[in-house]
Amino acid sequence: MENARINKRVNWILSKRSEAFRLRVTPDSCPYNEGDWRYDEWMFGWDSSEQAEPDLFDHVTGKFKIKESAKL
Repeated sequence: MENARINKRVNWILSKRSEAFRLRVTPDSCPYNEGDWRYDEWMFGWDSSEQAEPDLFDHVTGKFKIKESAKL
């Protein structure tokens, strides 16, 4: 029973950490404060998602790029 609860929590964390990147939320908009474990999880998920699709975010401007297909 305890393992099921832990697995449910882990799955929730995994889904939330990459959700921000998919929704095009910038790192500056992290809803958690540094020092909060959720901040670390959020940033880890955002970074992991960004590494999977490195051409979507411009770190110089701090903004997401528009895909060519989205311009049409």
